[in-house]
Amino acid sequence: MKLHNNSELENILAIENFLKDNGIKRMDPVTQFSAEVEYQYQGRTVQGYAEIRIHRSAGMRDGNIEIMGPDFEPFDVHTEFSPRFQSYTYDKKKKRLRIRGNSEKMQGEYFVSIDC
Repeated sequence: MKLHNNSELENILAIENFLKDNGIKRMDPVTQFSAEVEYQYQGRTVQGYAEIRIHRSAGMRDGNIEIMGPDFEPFDVHTEFSPRFQSYTYDKKKKRLRIRGNSEKMQGEYFVSIDC
């Protein structure tokens, strides 16, 4: 179910601006880098460093984002995001990529911030 207002194209543009402004070289099919991640849901905040994988190639996974790190267990939080089902926004001032979603697993809305 689509739960956001951004189009997939707007989400892809948010990714591109984030990568460019942070000096992260785009690699096809996957761009990988380390970043600080903050996850907010149900009044909880989880922070830590993680490996970020952004899929950038034509196809079903284009724009998918994965976070992998010891502080982000797939059993507890979502670690994979899709531009079809979540909303990505780029905060140019802070050079931060934000992901917003809503799911039963997270018992409502959640936010993920990625900072280099």
